[in-house]
Amino acid sequence: MNRILRFLEFFDIQKEEAEAVSKDFAKLLGLLDIDERALDESIKKWEKIPYDIHFKGVRRFLGLVIREAVALAGVPKLREEGVKIVYASVPLPLPILHALRRAGNGRVFASTPDMVLATFERMILFSENTREYNYAVGWNPSCRHCLLNGSRFVYMKRGILTPPDLYIGASAVCDEAGKMDEMIKMQTGLDWETVLLKLPGDFENPGAYENSIAYLKAGISGVFEVAEKWGVSVDEKCIEDSLAWWRQLSLQVYNLNSFVSKAPLQPMGGAALALVSSCLVMFMDTGSDCMAGVVKNLSRELKKAVRDKRGILPEGSPKVGFYFMPYLYPEIEEVFRKNKVATVFSAVFASLVTDESGMEAIDGIESLARLWMRLPMAAGLKTESDALISAIKRLGPSAMVYGFLDFDRRMGTHGKMLVAKTTEECGIPAWLMSGDFWNPDSMNTFAAADRLESLCRIIKR
Repeated sequence: MNRILRFLEFFDIQKEEAEAVSKDFAKLLGLLDIDERALDESIKKWEKIPYDIHFKGVRRFLGLVIREAVALAGVPKLREEGVKIVYASVPLPLPILHALRRAGNGRVFASTPDMVLATFERMILFSENTREYNYAVGWNPSCRHCLLNGSRFVYMKRGILTPPDLYIGASAVCDEAGKMDEMIKMQTGLDWETVLLKLPGDFENPGAYENSIAYLKAGISGVFEVAEKWGVSVDEKCIEDSLAWWRQLSLQVYNLNSFVSKAPLQPMGGAALALVSSCLVMFMDTGSDCMAGVVKNLSRELKKAVRDKRGILPEGSPKVGFYFMPYLYPEIEEVFRKNKVATVFSAVFASLVTDESGMEAIDGIESLARLWMRLPMAAGLKTESDALISAIKRLGPSAMVYGFLDFDRRMGTHGKMLVAKTTEECGIPAWLMSGDFWNPDSMNTFAAADRLESLCRIIKR
């Protein structure tokens, strides 16, 4: 138990709380088939990899992921107490989940479990068990489906993840979410309510805006109608408060990415920055209320580091932006750090799109629908490319890195067009990388490191 307490305290979970959750944490390790001795190795690795763990804000964020992973292992107990369980795929507009949680007032637990558990198991614990157990339960990792979706199947088959009462599939981007949900039900013989939220493919066409809004409103209403069956009413006040929560959180993350990217002295790397910024797509029931504060306090730490002339690289080092920095692979950050090239923003977290429709939303559900259509990562090519071009011009990187999303059929074509359009508009070199953000069996970090070494040499000429 001392190992567990030392591990939890390393991630800024205070002693009293660490003692209170230590038994639940031990249970989670047992479910994952991870020996307590692995915790010592994890701390040693965290002290070595270039993820800026010396900042309290980074440790606190990782502590929130740990708390949520422990909470997910405790879902069976919540269900016994009458709490309704809601899972969602990524990316989904998080105010939808926040509104459900807020309306439930303790009667609804909402999370994005795939991303939480993948980050906990593979990033925080550096566990390779996922490869062995994927095959053991009948999931072949060489399948070109997203392993983030596949991990939900694996975690349920292994008894780590309890089935939900409601699953929300954000198939606006991830067309595999709904298919995987159907397969899990077939393979396990279990059932639950499912709502698939889809974004019309032609929503950016002239004259299609209002029809697209109506289409999305119908899907979001379907989510809240399920909650009504539980006696949970998501009213206008809940939605308004959740949108305010989102505005505060997204602005904090946007400002964090902007500061790190524009600081004359690089205070932290892009991997740690992407990890913390992932709070815009990874919903944590147990950490949602304090997340904006964690990001804000990290920003304060970074500003003080710059004032004190404490940086990770010399002033004036070239900077590289990413579409989405693959934070599960420390080897990527290590290449740039070794070559004295700074990794900075991930464009999916550094882009804001304002509502230029010129019309006021008639209700909260319409506000949620409009928000969705403005989320760069969950919108169409024009919306996203315009947002990325704006971010690149504003933050001024020396080059951009795209890719690591080979599993995603949408991003296969979409990503190539993004590269072409942003490169033409911004006039900086861009690299489109092969590899799989979530699947280690489809990610050749050695080949990626070789290509990125070339990028470093080119931009340093």
